[in-house]
Amino acid sequence: MILDGLVFGSIETEVLDAMAAPVVAMQHHPLGLETGVPAPRARHLLAREAENLKRAAHVVVPSPHTSAILQAEFGVAPERISIALPGFDRPAHCDIAKSAPPILSVGLLAARKGHDVLIDALARITDLDWQAQIVGSAHAPEVARALAKQIERLGLGGKVRLMGRVEREELDASYHTATLFALATRCCMVCRSCPAAPARSPILCQRKQDYWCQSMRLWLSQTP
Repeated sequence: MILDGLVFGSIETEVLDAMAAPVVAMQHHPLGLETGVPAPRARHLLAREAENLKRAAHVVVPSPHTSAILQAEFGVAPERISIALPGFDRPAHCDIAKSAPPILSVGLLAARKGHDVLIDALARITDLDWQAQIVGSAHAPEVARALAKQIERLGLGGKVRLMGRVEREELDASYHTATLFALATRCCMVCRSCPAAPARSPILCQRKQDYWCQSMRLWLSQTP
């Protein structure tokens, strides 16, 4: 039986003990390490995940980063972990924009993604020519509202657009027209960076505003 991490990390350990079939856990990221989880809840989730991982016959993770976390913080033996990097369909070809280089960021609008840090950094490079699209569903509506207010407060309404969820064809086109793919994350997940690779867009992943600012300024200043 294969259980997704959202189920596996929160299910009662006694339920796993009662299962006759071997359980394979698909762990994207430990629930107890999510950004914004209250400390008592985080401790409870971490303790439960640690116990549940002892019951897993095998664990599948999407990145070496998650594998390292499970080994270092949960004591999962490396031979019990398989890394399955996310797959993707190759986007159709589109022409690169000739002006106002597009910056693309794709990911759920959630606190752990760090779009707020990216937006603050974009506000510091408005002297350069660029446009930014942030694509992704509002996993946390309050985060989406806060990001919209942040864009307005910083005067970026003409340069940064929250696109929400878009259809596959539109997303493929955005990957190929982007001059830069900005992976906004606080947890180093790799899922969203993969589709940008075949589109040959440079992929930038930072956690701190200063690094975002410096890296984007360096790249954009060299873009024809």
